[in-house]
Amino acid sequence: MADTLDLGSSVPDVQVQVLSSAAYSLRLVNRAKVFFDTNGFKYVLALSCVLVAVGGILIHFAEGMELSDGLWWAFVTTTTVGYGDISPSTGAGRAIAIVLMITGIGLLGTLTSTITSFFLNLKAEKPTHRDEVLGLVLSQLEDLENLSNEDIDRICEILQTFKKE
Repeated sequence: MADTLDLGSSVPDVQVQVLSSAAYSLRLVNRAKVFFDTNGFKYVLALSCVLVAVGGILIHFAEGMELSDGLWWAFVTTTTVGYGDISPSTGAGRAIAIVLMITGIGLLGTLTSTITSFFLNLKAEKPTHRDEVLGLVLSQLEDLENLSNEDIDRICEILQTFKKE
């Protein structure tokens, strides 16, 4: 039984839970990073946030409303909710609204395609153990001239093992 690792008394349960939580959090952060990198979504999101802020400031001047109301209106317009509690009455205000509406539609479309691509790529990126081993075998076979007879026998054993599966 020397091969088994006994952590029972040497590592308290709290430390194991903290390490498990940290590992899970790190995986979550990495997945979020991959998600925001998919389809350049982080750039679309950043541009949309800038346009909401600029639109809120511009509508504040164009319509003479409070800055907080202008930012609220810009956010509501971009998310395509459009409560109607505040609406532009000037031509400049309506032009700003058009830009924000198109921004919102583009953001929602990009979000949808990013979610789809993220989950499709997530499934495609997980190679199986078999794929990894076969990849190693293939890389060894590319240098066939330098393989010893023992190496070739080992490769044959590996291939026969996979054939039985």
